Amino acid sequence: MTKANYNFTEEDLTHSEFSVLSYLSSLTTSEKEYCYASNSNMCESLKLNDRTLYRILSNLELKELIVRETKSNGHYGKQRKIFVSTDVKNQYNI
Repeated sequence: MTKANYNFTEEDLTHSEFSVLSYLSSLTTSEKEYCYASNSNMCESLKLNDRTLYRILSNLELKELIVRETKSNGHYGKQRKIFVSTDVKNQYNI
């Protein structure tokens, strides 16, 4: 598995981790610091299976590149906000 080192982190990211992080960064703006990207949407867009995406999101959160906040909506399910690290946003000039 090829690893790459990017300026905004001292951690090594896999290609898949970088793809998910780039995708999430593209969905956030300076006005809106988070996104509501669903797992199914990300899996479809990035051609990942659900379990792989779950592991990638967990790894990105452990590396403090994203923060996930989940809120219950009662019988309507859950709402999740994904915040992208300021260091990542600065790298992308967002």
